[in-house]
Amino acid sequence: MSDLPPHTEDEFVPREPIDLRELLRLHPRLLLAAMIVAVLMFPVGLFLAALGVKVLDLSGGAAHDTSMVVGIAGYLVSDFWGGGIVAALTRARAPHVAVAWTLARLTVLVLVVLAVPSLLAIAPIQLLLAAPAAWAGARAARKQAALRRHVASARTAGSDPAPTRSARASSPIDELRLDEPTDARRPARVVQ
Repeated sequence: MSDLPPHTEDEFVPREPIDLRELLRLHPRLLLAAMIVAVLMFPVGLFLAALGVKVLDLSGGAAHDTSMVVGIAGYLVSDFWGGGIVAALTRARAPHVAVAWTLARLTVLVLVVLAVPSLLAIAPIQLLLAAPAAWAGARAARKQAALRRHVASARTAGSDPAPTRSARASSPIDELRLDEPTDARRPARVVQ
């Protein structure tokens, strides 16, 4: 058993399987959020795909198939981020986010293929990978939110509502940081 508060542990305990009718019963706000984020994340995916292909070309180039895989990976990252954003905005469960994201992504892909028919070759692959990426992004977003709530509750449970530098040094988050040592591990400075 972890030291997370009970309300956050319950969110990640495996539940009974979701009924298909329940899975397809999506709230309109969830669909709206997924659609807006999918439209906004399409240029992000396009940028990441172009950046990946450009880096691949600069490093000596590769076969056309490799460029397609790198381009799809850019969209996969944007689907992961998009699922996380939708989960953070709506606080919906990950399977619901994945279904809503897939429907929104399908709409965006149909519009894009109508505008640029040459993208028809990779559209089915993007759609196939959109749901698992959005599901993983939603799970990651919910886990991060639970950890933030846990840290916030641990800090407010103490006597000092606004921790000072020395009080923060003993928090569990600072123990995980590698970029700066805590006060206990900081070497003593010699003053001359």
